[in-house]
Amino acid sequence: MKAILISIMVLSLVGALVGTGLFAYFSDTITSENNTFEAGTIDIDALFGPIVYNDNATDAKPCETVYEYDVVTNTGRNDLDLWKHIIIVDDPADLAEVTYFDLAVDWDGDTDGDGVLEYEDEIIPDETVFLYDVACNWVYIGVIPAIEGNTVYVRESFHIMADAGDEYQGAVITFQKEYYGGQLLGAVPGNELAGYGRP
Repeated sequence: MKAILISIMVLSLVGALVGTGLFAYFSDTITSENNTFEAGTIDIDALFGPIVYNDNATDAKPCETVYEYDVVTNTGRNDLDLWKHIIIVDDPADLAEVTYFDLAVDWDGDTDGDGVLEYEDEIIPDETVFLYDVACNWVYIGVIPAIEGNTVYVRESFHIMADAGDEYQGAVITFQKEYYGGQLLGAVPGNELAGYGRP
């Protein structure tokens, strides 16, 4: 009986080996080489413009407007969300508390060739926000697509409120401006100004 069982096992093993050889299939493999994955870039460049007010930025008066113009360009390869904020470095007379800050942008540049930008997109309308409110709070400007050389023209204005008292005569504010370009729908750079954050 033992011999019969061993014979059956040997025949089964031989059959399995022969069967495997009979059921071989053709096959082929192809390899794609030199594949890469590269992260995009977020990069902005800003040209901070001069202050313009009757050719003299040191003589601002209540109800008169001082303008400043910046040009921000997306030099990266990805679309980006753009924010701006002001950092007050020195304001001993608290002039920022009585100075309105307005912000408008022109997305198209000088499309009609007349040398004038329209600033049709009002981000912060006239006389709604004080410079003090913008200090250290980010204001969302919008999306700059990653089209080569795509630029947004930013106009900010400052004007002292009409009923500011004589104590503000000769007062000086020293501040820094900062733009932040971030990945679309990525993290917000910090505290956003209430009502002027990313939608």
